[in-house]
Amino acid sequence: MSPARAEALPGWFRDEALPLWRGAGFDDAGFGVFEALDHEGRPLPDAPKRLRVQLRQVFVLATAARVWGTGDLPRAEQLFAAVLERGFEPGSGALASLLARDGTILAAPHDLYDVAFLLLAEAALKRAGTEPGETGAEALARLRAPRGWRERLGEPALPRGQNAHMHLFEAAMAKAEAGDEAWLAVAEECLALFREAFLGPGGAVREFFDAEWRPLSSGQRVEPGHVAEWIVLIDEWERLTGRATGVDLGPLWRFVERETGPDGLLPDASEPREESRRLWPQTERFRAARVAARRLGAAEDLSALPFAPYLATPARGGWFDRLDASGRVTSSAMPASTAYHIALACLAEMDHQGAATENANGRSPEP
Repeated sequence: MSPARAEALPGWFRDEALPLWRGAGFDDAGFGVFEALDHEGRPLPDAPKRLRVQLRQVFVLATAARVWGTGDLPRAEQLFAAVLERGFEPGSGALASLLARDGTILAAPHDLYDVAFLLLAEAALKRAGTEPGETGAEALARLRAPRGWRERLGEPALPRGQNAHMHLFEAAMAKAEAGDEAWLAVAEECLALFREAFLGPGGAVREFFDAEWRPLSSGQRVEPGHVAEWIVLIDEWERLTGRATGVDLGPLWRFVERETGPDGLLPDASEPREESRRLWPQTERFRAARVAARRLGAAEDLSALPFAPYLATPARGGWFDRLDASGRVTSSAMPASTAYHIALACLAEMDHQGAATENANGRSPEP
């Protein structure tokens, strides 16, 4: 049964979603995990496999093992080992982005986004009690730029983008939390780019830039889900380091509130305007709302799970990927990549429940 209330989300994910993805989600006849299942929970074997999805599932399984003791760590280790074995192009050593079902590399641009999730997977494995090595550090070093990191190998690709740097910020903090504080320097450089380039007027976060990190005036894009993610990540930085970022979360949260529809959901983009509503921005809004309640005193009742309609699929433990503005399902598959977003929402809810328990017991919650 899909959860209707926020406090039921972690148990639903542990008891219903994880069994689906550790079962039907794994490709026992091919490489790694499937890119997606249909709404009945059946694999879609013809879809090429993005490497970032493999790495996100490593993160999900390793985190589940650490948080719930699910026994998924060996499976996470096996999947990570397969990525290291098949995910680098022979000769060039470039990290793949797309693979065929059997693990044959279809494209290997050595993309910063994929490197960020390689690092995040390493951090999750380390925190779960295994030693994944430092392949991610070597992969990231190949992308060093005078300011930030190149989006892929070769000449600097244009336009420059914020999204991969946001996930690098996330991964670098995770690496630091896993025990290597040297990664805080990487995170701090990504944070500086956010302050100096990504953050726009009124709390918007811009996506595309020229070679000097000046925002593009044509072809620009703003995704409210990314604004919500930055709220959470900035809060994580301050909690992890005890240092202020110099970023006022108020304008970012007010931007998210302005973009939230009457149904309580975020559109995929506000510039240019898109009325479709994927699941992942809703999970990020949920996390950001928890931060806003704690940091800004925002009053919002999240006890009724805002994105519950997405989880009411025929397959137990599954999800719909996209709704339109009227609430009609417009997707035909459930992407595995969304498990990462839902797992993070579970952690946010568990943190909230822990803080509420501390308050009830007369102890001060974590700042």
